Amino acid sequence: MPTNLGPKRRVDLGPTGHMVRANIQRIRKSQRLTHADVVQRMASHGYSMPRTALSEIESGGRRVSVDDLMALAVSLGVNPDALLFPPVYGEDRHQITGLAADAESHFLWSWAEGLLPLLNWDEEGTAAAVFRQYARPTGYPPVVGVDETNVETLENLAREMRATVEDMKAQAERLIQQTRDEAVQTDVAGLLFRRPDGND
Repeated sequence: MPTNLGPKRRVDLGPTGHMVRANIQRIRKSQRLTHADVVQRMASHGYSMPRTALSEIESGGRRVSVDDLMALAVSLGVNPDALLFPPVYGEDRHQITGLAADAESHFLWSWAEGLLPLLNWDEEGTAAAVFRQYARPTGYPPVVGVDETNVETLENLAREMRATVEDMKAQAERLIQQTRDEAVQTDVAGLLFRRPDGND
């Protein structure tokens, strides 16, 4: 019977997948819970997950399904956002799946809380209105402590963020073109200074 089972299996996780697995492990350990404790809690609420599956999730060997995410949030006593987003609210930058550039954590949390969209801003404010229409369910009460002034500030910050993303794209395109131009110049120089016998 073989004793060498090879390296641990890993799956190709995106930035949000890595964020989720790290948050699950951090929150579980902060509560001094074992893998067995967490899966037992999940089982008590009717959701089955093997202990090895939770271990694989934390090590990056298994993806977290939407159902897994919800059940884990319930069992760890947190909201789903606590697993999806950075554990701090500030200027530290993070990547999330679907966003081309990284973003400061306070932007991500403002988006998660339904305060402002991350993308698709327009001068007329249509995108902001559409976002607010669907970010929370009908009948949801106003957010305590968030007035129109605060929302306007957040919207201005989001516009600045979008401009930064566009600047980064333009800079990347310029660097790509510069690299291509330099490569062409190098090829031309090589042709000009090549000896007739083919030796440099």
